[in-house]
Amino acid sequence: MSIILFALIASIPLQGQPDWRLADLQAKLEAIAGATSSDSVPTPEALFPLLAPLESVFKTAPAEDIRPLVSVAGNCLSAHVAVARKDCLSALLAIALQRYDSAAVLSPHLSRLAALLDDDDLSIPEPAAFVLATLHPRPPPELVGIVMPRVADPKRSSEEVTNLIALLLTTDSTSVPAIKAVLDVVKARADRGMTGRVLQDFGGAKCTSELVLDFIDESLNSADASIRDAAVSSLLPQSGAVLRRFQARLMQIAADSDETERIRKTAEEVLRSIR
Repeated sequence: MSIILFALIASIPLQGQPDWRLADLQAKLEAIAGATSSDSVPTPEALFPLLAPLESVFKTAPAEDIRPLVSVAGNCLSAHVAVARKDCLSALLAIALQRYDSAAVLSPHLSRLAALLDDDDLSIPEPAAFVLATLHPRPPPELVGIVMPRVADPKRSSEEVTNLIALLLTTDSTSVPAIKAVLDVVKARADRGMTGRVLQDFGGAKCTSELVLDFIDESLNSADASIRDAAVSSLLPQSGAVLRRFQARLMQIAADSDETERIRKTAEEVLRSIR
């Protein structure tokens, strides 16, 4: 038997046994969690070479093989050292992206993940929101109650609130109280960047709430071209009755020589999809 073949066979875990690389990563995260200084903690970028080869393992390993690693990473979210928290977020993100049952596997650590939405290190809340948003098959419904008060917090930056709104709509795009809370914040802040992003999120979530459709209608008539652009683009994922509701306005936009070429072309594209 050649040395190469022997190495390949040796690298394959025995049936019924966890992949040894999971244990190695778990030990690494345990060391990271116990660090008292950032000097001894790798950056998330340096940790990536350990995570990337495990994507298929994260995806196919039985839940019971993944849970010990998730437990260590979840506990590490409370680590004193900020870069340690980032490392463990990176590990949990890799698992959340790959597993169809990641919402269930990560559920014991939901409160710790949610707490990072308020982390003192400003580079942590956004990836924490992203991990929560990528939970499969969808984020747990209790996130709505966790996120809504944070969306309405006037002390948060527009960027933070926009990320939280995306998380909220990923969790539940049909809740009338949630949608009303989002629209109240968007209108109160009057931030064109936030308005555009939220319109895109409404489109991506295929929201059909009357509150949302009325907001899109208002935005199609905005004096701000960037908001009109976002409003027209938000209709691209929609279909059927939703598009027919806007057909007349879209025809006006497509024929308006004073409108920007980009917006006219997007309106034409939406019109072609109406059946």
